Amino acid sequence: ADYLNVVVVSPEYTLSPADRPMPSFADCYATAEYITANAADLGISRDQIVISGDSAGGQLTIAVGMELAKNAIEIKGLVPLYPMTQIMTVNTISMLTETKYAISRV
Repeated sequence: ADYLNVVVVSPEYTLSPADRPMPSFADCYATAEYITANAADLGISRDQIVISGDSAGGQLTIAVGMELAKNAIEIKGLVPLYPMTQIMTVNTISMLTETKYAISRV
Protein backbone atom coordinates (compact mmCIF):
# COMPACT_ATOMS: atom_id res chain seq x y z
CA ALA A 1 0.00 0.00 0.00
CA ASP A 2 2.82 2.41 0.85
CA TYR A 3 4.74 1.65 -2.34
CA LEU A 4 1.69 2.29 -4.51
CA ASN A 5 0.40 5.13 -2.33
CA VAL A 6 -3.01 3.53 -1.93
CA VAL A 7 -5.41 2.98 0.95
CA VAL A 8 -6.34 -0.63 1.65
CA VAL A 9 -9.49 -1.47 3.57
CA SER A 10 -10.19 -5.05 4.55
CA PRO A 11 -13.58 -5.58 6.18
CA GLU A 12 -13.76 -8.20 8.90
CA TYR A 13 -16.95 -9.79 7.64
CA THR A 14 -19.18 -12.32 9.35
CA LEU A 15 -18.64 -15.86 8.16
CA SER A 16 -21.60 -18.10 7.36
CA PRO A 17 -23.60 -19.72 8.73
CA ALA A 18 -24.89 -16.96 10.92
CA ASP A 19 -28.19 -15.72 12.23
CA ARG A 20 -28.93 -13.71 9.10
CA PRO A 21 -28.82 -14.56 5.40
CA MET A 22 -25.68 -13.60 3.47
CA PRO A 23 -23.95 -11.85 6.39
CA SER A 24 -20.62 -11.54 4.58
CA PHE A 25 -22.27 -9.79 1.63
CA ALA A 26 -24.11 -7.38 3.94
CA ASP A 27 -20.90 -6.58 5.83
CA CYS A 28 -18.86 -6.03 2.64
CA TYR A 29 -21.57 -3.97 0.97
CA ALA A 30 -21.94 -1.79 4.07
CA THR A 31 -18.17 -1.24 4.06
CA ALA A 32 -18.14 -0.27 0.37
CA GLU A 33 -21.15 2.00 0.83
CA TYR A 34 -19.54 3.71 3.84
CA ILE A 35 -16.22 4.23 2.08
CA THR A 36 -17.83 5.70 -1.04
CA ALA A 37 -20.06 7.99 1.03
CA ASN A 38 -17.20 9.14 3.28
CA ALA A 39 -14.27 9.04 0.87
CA ALA A 40 -13.29 12.69 1.31
CA ASP A 41 -13.28 12.44 5.12
CA LEU A 42 -11.17 9.26 4.85
CA GLY A 43 -8.65 10.90 2.51
CA ILE A 44 -9.65 8.64 -0.38
CA SER A 45 -10.28 9.74 -3.97
CA ARG A 46 -13.80 8.47 -4.63
CA ASP A 47 -13.13 8.15 -8.35
CA GLN A 48 -10.20 5.79 -7.64
CA ILE A 49 -11.99 3.17 -5.49
CA VAL A 50 -11.39 -0.40 -6.62
CA ILE A 51 -12.81 -3.47 -4.90
CA SER A 52 -10.91 -6.76 -4.94
CA GLY A 53 -11.07 -10.17 -3.31
CA ASP A 54 -9.96 -13.72 -3.92
CA SER A 55 -11.93 -16.98 -4.04
CA ALA A 56 -15.10 -16.44 -1.98
CA GLY A 57 -13.94 -12.82 -1.65
CA GLY A 58 -13.85 -12.65 -5.44
CA GLN A 59 -17.48 -13.67 -5.52
CA LEU A 60 -18.22 -11.03 -2.88
CA THR A 61 -16.35 -8.49 -5.02
CA ILE A 62 -18.67 -9.21 -7.95
CA ALA A 63 -21.83 -9.21 -5.80
CA VAL A 64 -20.92 -5.95 -4.05
CA GLY A 65 -20.01 -4.33 -7.37
CA MET A 66 -23.34 -5.35 -8.88
CA GLU A 67 -25.25 -3.97 -5.89
CA LEU A 68 -23.31 -0.70 -5.98
CA ALA A 69 -24.15 -0.34 -9.69
CA LYS A 70 -27.80 -1.18 -8.99
CA ASN A 71 -27.86 1.65 -6.44
CA ALA A 72 -26.05 4.07 -8.80
CA ILE A 73 -22.89 4.16 -6.66
CA GLU A 74 -19.93 4.48 -9.02
CA ILE A 75 -16.47 3.10 -8.35
CA LYS A 76 -13.44 2.78 -10.59
CA GLY A 77 -13.61 -0.98 -10.92
CA LEU A 78 -13.54 -4.53 -9.62
CA VAL A 79 -10.66 -7.01 -9.46
CA PRO A 80 -12.13 -10.41 -8.57
CA LEU A 81 -9.29 -12.95 -8.22
CA TYR A 82 -10.35 -16.51 -9.08
CA PRO A 83 -13.90 -15.84 -7.85
CA MET A 84 -16.16 -18.68 -6.85
CA THR A 85 -18.80 -18.22 -9.52
CA GLN A 86 -19.71 -21.81 -10.32
CA ILE A 87 -21.24 -22.60 -6.98
CA MET A 88 -24.52 -24.11 -8.23
CA THR A 89 -22.98 -27.38 -9.34
CA VAL A 90 -20.38 -29.84 -8.12
CA ASN A 91 -20.18 -31.58 -11.48
CA THR A 92 -16.82 -30.12 -12.39
CA ILE A 93 -13.87 -32.35 -13.25
CA SER A 94 -11.93 -31.29 -10.16
CA MET A 95 -14.87 -31.90 -7.83
CA LEU A 96 -15.49 -35.34 -9.33
CA THR A 97 -11.87 -36.53 -9.44
CA GLU A 98 -10.02 -34.92 -6.53
CA THR A 99 -10.06 -36.30 -3.01
CA LYS A 100 -9.27 -33.09 -1.14
CA TYR A 101 -11.83 -30.31 -1.25
CA ALA A 102 -11.57 -26.70 -0.24
CA ILE A 103 -15.35 -26.77 0.08
CA SER A 104 -17.27 -29.88 1.04
CA ARG A 105 -19.66 -31.48 -1.45
CA VAL A 106 -22.16 -31.95 1.37
